[in-house]
Amino acid sequence: KILGLSLDQSVIVDLSNEDWDQEFILDGLIFNNVILRDKKVNVNFVNCTFESLKLENIKGGEAHVWGNGNIWKNCLLKKVFLHQTTCPYNVFQNCVLESCQIIGSSAYKTNFEQCRFVDLYLEGLQVPPARFENQPFADTSKARATLAFIACEFVRPRFYKCKFSSTLFDNCDIKNADISLCDFTNAKAIPKQWW
Repeated sequence: KILGLSLDQSVIVDLSNEDWDQEFILDGLIFNNVILRDKKVNVNFVNCTFESLKLENIKGGEAHVWGNGNIWKNCLLKKVFLHQTTCPYNVFQNCVLESCQIIGSSAYKTNFEQCRFVDLYLEGLQVPPARFENQPFADTSKARATLAFIACEFVRPRFYKCKFSSTLFDNCDIKNADISLCDFTNAKAIPKQWW
Protein backbone atom coordinates (compact mmCIF):
# COMPACT_ATOMS: atom_id res chain seq x y z
CA LYS A 1 0.00 0.00 0.00
CA ILE A 2 1.33 3.44 -1.02
CA LEU A 3 -0.63 6.61 -0.19
CA GLY A 4 -3.52 4.37 0.77
CA LEU A 5 -3.53 2.68 -2.66
CA SER A 6 -4.49 -0.94 -2.87
CA LEU A 7 -2.99 -3.25 -5.46
CA ASP A 8 -6.49 -4.57 -6.17
CA GLN A 9 -7.54 -2.46 -9.18
CA SER A 10 -11.24 -3.36 -8.84
CA VAL A 11 -11.46 -1.37 -5.59
CA ILE A 12 -12.30 2.35 -5.69
CA VAL A 13 -9.77 4.20 -3.54
CA ASP A 14 -10.57 7.57 -1.98
CA LEU A 15 -7.35 9.54 -1.45
CA SER A 16 -9.10 12.62 -0.08
CA ASN A 17 -7.73 12.07 3.42
CA GLU A 18 -4.12 12.23 2.23
CA ASP A 19 -2.03 15.44 2.34
CA TRP A 20 -1.82 16.77 -1.24
CA ASP A 21 -0.82 20.32 -0.29
CA GLN A 22 2.89 19.51 -0.04
CA GLU A 23 5.09 20.16 -3.06
CA PHE A 24 6.59 16.95 -4.37
CA ILE A 25 6.83 14.95 -7.60
CA LEU A 26 5.14 11.63 -8.29
CA ASP A 27 6.77 9.95 -11.28
CA GLY A 28 5.61 6.91 -13.25
CA LEU A 29 2.69 5.87 -11.04
CA ILE A 30 -0.60 4.32 -12.16
CA PHE A 31 -3.81 5.58 -10.55
CA ASN A 32 -6.81 3.36 -11.30
CA ASN A 33 -10.30 3.94 -9.83
CA VAL A 34 -9.11 6.74 -7.56
CA ILE A 35 -11.25 9.54 -6.09
CA LEU A 36 -9.84 12.82 -4.82
CA ARG A 37 -12.13 15.64 -3.69
CA ASP A 38 -12.20 18.90 -1.75
CA LYS A 39 -8.42 19.38 -1.78
CA LYS A 40 -5.68 21.78 -2.73
CA VAL A 41 -3.16 19.81 -4.78
CA ASN A 42 0.46 20.92 -5.04
CA VAL A 43 1.80 17.65 -6.43
CA ASN A 44 3.56 17.54 -9.79
CA PHE A 45 2.54 14.36 -11.60
CA VAL A 46 5.08 13.21 -14.21
CA ASN A 47 4.72 10.23 -16.57
CA CYS A 48 1.71 8.94 -14.62
CA THR A 49 -1.33 7.09 -15.91
CA PHE A 50 -4.79 7.92 -14.59
CA GLU A 51 -7.67 5.58 -15.41
CA SER A 52 -11.21 6.18 -14.17
CA LEU A 53 -9.94 8.93 -11.87
CA LYS A 54 -12.49 11.27 -10.31
CA LEU A 55 -11.31 14.72 -9.24
CA GLU A 56 -13.95 16.94 -7.66
CA ASN A 57 -13.66 20.40 -6.13
CA ILE A 58 -9.87 20.52 -6.57
CA LYS A 59 -7.74 23.65 -6.44
CA GLY A 60 -4.35 23.37 -8.08
CA GLY A 61 -1.47 24.89 -6.19
CA GLU A 62 1.77 26.30 -7.54
CA ALA A 63 2.89 22.95 -8.95
CA HIS A 64 2.02 21.53 -12.35
CA VAL A 65 -0.95 19.43 -11.32
CA TRP A 66 -1.13 17.74 -14.69
CA GLY A 67 2.62 17.96 -15.24
CA ASN A 68 4.60 16.26 -17.97
CA GLY A 69 3.87 13.14 -19.98
CA ASN A 70 0.71 11.91 -18.28
CA ILE A 71 -2.05 9.75 -19.77
CA TRP A 72 -5.63 10.35 -18.63
CA LYS A 73 -8.28 7.77 -19.60
CA ASN A 74 -11.99 7.85 -18.74
CA CYS A 75 -11.48 10.46 -16.03
CA LEU A 76 -13.97 12.92 -14.55
CA LEU A 77 -12.68 16.34 -13.54
CA LYS A 78 -15.47 18.33 -11.89
CA LYS A 79 -15.03 21.81 -10.42
CA VAL A 80 -11.26 21.73 -10.86
CA PHE A 81 -9.56 25.13 -10.63
CA LEU A 82 -6.05 25.49 -12.09
CA HIS A 83 -4.02 28.70 -12.09
CA GLN A 84 -0.63 29.24 -13.75
CA THR A 85 -0.11 25.55 -14.54
CA THR A 86 1.48 23.92 -17.55
CA CYS A 87 0.27 20.87 -19.44
CA PRO A 88 3.07 19.50 -21.63
CA TYR A 89 2.95 16.15 -23.44
CA ASN A 90 -0.34 14.95 -21.92
CA VAL A 91 -2.99 12.77 -23.55
CA PHE A 92 -6.60 12.90 -22.37
CA GLN A 93 -8.87 10.16 -23.75
CA ASN A 94 -12.63 9.92 -23.14
CA CYS A 95 -12.48 12.32 -20.21
CA VAL A 96 -15.16 14.71 -18.94
CA LEU A 97 -14.25 18.16 -17.65
CA GLU A 98 -17.25 19.77 -15.98
CA SER A 99 -17.39 23.29 -14.51
CA CYS A 100 -13.60 23.58 -14.57
CA GLN A 101 -11.66 26.87 -14.55
CA ILE A 102 -8.19 27.08 -16.06
CA ILE A 103 -6.60 30.52 -15.75
CA GLY A 104 -3.22 31.78 -16.96
CA SER A 105 -2.00 28.35 -17.96
CA SER A 106 -0.22 26.89 -20.97
CA ALA A 107 -0.42 23.68 -22.97
CA TYR A 108 2.21 22.14 -25.22
CA LYS A 109 2.02 18.96 -27.32
CA THR A 110 -1.16 17.88 -25.55
CA ASN A 111 -4.08 16.00 -27.09
CA PHE A 112 -7.69 15.77 -25.92
CA GLU A 113 -9.35 12.85 -27.71
CA GLN A 114 -13.11 12.24 -27.50
CA CYS A 115 -13.40 14.39 -24.39
CA ARG A 116 -16.44 16.33 -23.22
CA PHE A 117 -16.18 19.84 -21.77
CA VAL A 118 -19.23 21.26 -19.99
CA ASP A 119 -19.17 24.87 -18.72
CA LEU A 120 -15.38 25.09 -19.17
CA TYR A 121 -13.84 28.50 -18.45
CA LEU A 122 -10.43 29.19 -20.03
CA GLU A 123 -8.77 32.53 -19.36
CA GLY A 124 -5.36 33.55 -20.62
CA LEU A 125 -4.50 30.11 -22.00
CA GLN A 126 -1.21 30.28 -23.90
CA VAL A 127 -0.60 27.76 -26.64
CA PRO A 128 2.87 28.34 -28.09
CA PRO A 129 3.26 28.25 -31.85
CA ALA A 130 4.33 24.95 -33.37
CA ARG A 131 7.78 24.83 -34.91
CA PHE A 132 6.15 24.38 -38.29
CA GLU A 133 3.64 27.23 -37.92
CA ASN A 134 4.29 28.56 -41.43
CA GLN A 135 3.24 25.24 -42.97
CA PRO A 136 -0.47 24.37 -43.21
CA PHE A 137 -2.03 21.63 -41.14
CA ALA A 138 -2.56 18.35 -42.90
CA ASP A 139 -6.26 17.57 -42.61
CA THR A 140 -5.73 14.20 -40.98
CA SER A 141 -2.56 14.93 -39.03
CA LYS A 142 -2.20 16.45 -35.61
CA ALA A 143 1.60 16.44 -35.95
CA ARG A 144 1.81 20.18 -36.48
CA ALA A 145 -0.60 21.09 -33.68
CA THR A 146 0.75 22.24 -30.35
CA LEU A 147 -2.64 21.54 -28.77
CA ALA A 148 -5.19 19.20 -30.37
CA PHE A 149 -8.84 18.55 -29.65
CA ILE A 150 -9.98 15.50 -31.60
CA ALA A 151 -13.69 14.55 -31.72
CA CYS A 152 -14.39 16.55 -28.55
CA GLU A 153 -17.65 18.12 -27.44
CA PHE A 154 -17.78 21.59 -25.86
CA VAL A 155 -21.01 22.68 -24.16
CA ARG A 156 -21.18 26.37 -23.16
CA PRO A 157 -17.40 26.95 -23.08
CA ARG A 158 -16.11 30.43 -22.23
CA PHE A 159 -12.78 31.47 -23.74
CA TYR A 160 -11.33 34.79 -22.58
CA LYS A 161 -7.99 36.25 -23.70
CA CYS A 162 -6.74 32.87 -24.92
CA LYS A 163 -4.01 32.45 -27.51
CA PHE A 164 -4.83 29.34 -29.53
CA SER A 165 -1.74 29.44 -31.80
CA SER A 166 -1.29 26.14 -33.62
CA THR A 167 -4.35 24.56 -32.00
CA LEU A 168 -6.27 21.91 -33.90
CA PHE A 169 -10.02 21.41 -33.44
CA ASP A 170 -10.63 18.22 -35.42
CA ASN A 171 -14.31 17.19 -35.76
CA CYS A 172 -15.30 18.92 -32.54
CA ASP A 173 -18.86 19.85 -31.62
CA ILE A 174 -18.91 23.32 -30.03
CA LYS A 175 -22.25 24.49 -28.61
CA ASN A 176 -22.99 28.01 -27.34
CA ALA A 177 -19.38 29.18 -27.08
CA ASP A 178 -18.65 32.56 -25.51
CA ILE A 179 -15.41 33.87 -27.03
CA SER A 180 -13.85 37.19 -26.06
CA LEU A 181 -10.47 38.70 -26.99
CA CYS A 182 -8.99 35.40 -28.21
CA ASP A 183 -6.34 34.87 -30.88
CA PHE A 184 -6.83 31.94 -33.26
CA THR A 185 -3.79 32.73 -35.46
CA ASN A 186 -2.56 29.50 -37.09
CA ALA A 187 -5.38 27.52 -35.47
CA LYS A 188 -7.26 25.02 -37.60
CA ALA A 189 -10.77 23.65 -37.40
CA ILE A 190 -11.85 20.57 -39.38
CA PRO A 191 -14.28 20.39 -41.13
CA LYS A 192 -15.07 24.10 -40.67
CA GLN A 193 -14.03 27.12 -38.64
CA TRP A 194 -16.38 27.82 -35.72
CA TRP A 195 -14.93 31.00 -34.20
